[in-house]
Amino acid sequence: MVEKIIFASGASDTSMEVIRCMKSVRKLGIKKCLLLQCYSSGEEASSIGGIVEEIYNENLERQKELLIDQGFEVETRIVKGSIENEINEIAQKENADMIVTKATNRSLIGEAVFKGLAYEVLHNSQKPVMLVRANNKDDADVECDIMEHIMFPTDFSQNAKKAFEVLKILAPCEGTKITLVHVQDPTRMDLERLQILDKMNKEDFAKLMDMKRELEGNGAKNVGVQVVQGIPTTEIMNLMADKEVSLIIMGTQGLGFVKELYLGSVSHYLARHAVSSVLLV
Repeated sequence: MVEKIIFASGASDTSMEVIRCMKSVRKLGIKKCLLLQCYSSGEEASSIGGIVEEIYNENLERQKELLIDQGFEVETRIVKGSIENEINEIAQKENADMIVTKATNRSLIGEAVFKGLAYEVLHNSQKPVMLVRANNKDDADVECDIMEHIMFPTDFSQNAKKAFEVLKILAPCEGTKITLVHVQDPTRMDLERLQILDKMNKEDFAKLMDMKRELEGNGAKNVGVQVVQGIPTTEIMNLMADKEVSLIIMGTQGLGFVKELYLGSVSHYLARHAVSSVLLV
């Protein structure tokens, strides 16, 4: 199970909304949370640097109290400098299992790259990163449950296999539904592959069934499988909406995600556009 997380927190009210969603991830067995905030060297050097740090400390205390109420053991820390240069080293030294932060929403015009804390955290991370989106349902009293329905899109690559190992850790969570998905993209197939598409669908469905049985062996109670055809981002987004997915887990490039982020991969697209939380491995 996941025992320790680092929560890279901002000073905004939306960070508090995200922290309220963290109660549901306690089902992973998480005991400890290192709560981080970062302010720049420019802020520190300015005449109001002391005021900024005081505001950050007060904000950390409010967030800490909420996490303690949810059952976490919480340590707080302010990082001075660039969090993108610090977070990976801290995660390694603290032996954290996962980094958590608030998801960055795209702008109305759809920006080409991430901006803000989420992008900085992803920039160099070699740990799984969970981008949390707070409950956006009309009923504000509905409790945010990130673990309610996990979707796992896979292309059966090595990256996806690493992500599946994380999914197996999450599988025993009580009340969690899991949907395994593979999307066949005919637009990227040559004529020879198109002619055997039905055969490929059956083979891929069999692979998903093997994964389903493996998850059930790890304690999962509710696992569905689905093979669909179309553009991966479009099909995954449609399934996510139809099935009310609360968390997407995907593999991404290791040793820092920057190259993939600039290339506009499926995982990058979903991290920017998905209405659910996203866990990148």
